[in-house]
Amino acid sequence: MNNALRIAVVLVFFSLTAAASVRVASVRTIPRSIPAHTASEKIHTPTTTQAIVRGRLRVLHDPSVAAQERFVRVPVLMYHYIRPILPHMTTSSRWLSVSPKHFRAQMEELVRFGYHTITPDDLADAVAGTRALPSQPVLLTFDDGYRDQYDVALPILKANGLSATFFVVSDYSHIPSYLTNDQIRELDRSGLITIAAHTRHHVGLVDVSPSARRDEIFGSKKTLEEIVGHPISAFAYPYGNFNEEVKKLVKEAGYRTAFSTRLGSIHTSSSLFEARRIRVLDDEHLEPILRKFGR
Repeated sequence: MNNALRIAVVLVFFSLTAAASVRVASVRTIPRSIPAHTASEKIHTPTTTQAIVRGRLRVLHDPSVAAQERFVRVPVLMYHYIRPILPHMTTSSRWLSVSPKHFRAQMEELVRFGYHTITPDDLADAVAGTRALPSQPVLLTFDDGYRDQYDVALPILKANGLSATFFVVSDYSHIPSYLTNDQIRELDRSGLITIAAHTRHHVGLVDVSPSARRDEIFGSKKTLEEIVGHPISAFAYPYGNFNEEVKKLVKEAGYRTAFSTRLGSIHTSSSLFEARRIRVLDDEHLEPILRKFGR
């Protein structure tokens, strides 16, 4: 190999290496599949992809907006555990956790940049054109009804004057790591927390029998309504697992909205039963994300 050819090969090699390094450094992607270690930790996600490319968020799953269809753009943030992140945790547990320190910083960031929290009913009313939303609206959601949402998240929300929606697995109140019925009632009466349904036993609704599917959707609503003493109007699909039949049952049960794990922030009259959300990670600053998704 002559010297000119050697130089050309070396230049090509370094060029490819540099390009690969830039891609690795500038893109952080939430994996399409994360190992499942327990039923409550499994993340069902052919559709939860979030990429940050040099500070620009690429939205992959916003719904299309039909001609003349009303829509609003509201970021809906999705949390699970608010707890310390420890070395022994599984990968899925880490993806589902935000530390108390970082959660507090994220909530203070919302206040500092002038964001205003809303409820699922506010969102539905805005899409229907019957309610005006505040400036820079954001909807905070917490899935599964873990005890740390009461012990850790609630005091931080209170301190910052922020409201949130807790999607509760209705039949897990006897399990020590989940909210008790008394805590659910207290949260509901706090004036800050909207209690919403997340099935009876956190099952993938597409994967169960039609009778079990109906029981999980209708039964969770009934149980939570008996606990809080008023209608439950919002629902979230465990693992983001739904299809047209599941959506039909959720509407039939009397919910006004249903939330998925698909990424996006546009909400239309035809997409309120597959509402998009943004999964929040432990070390993230919220304002750059909300600025991109809230435009």
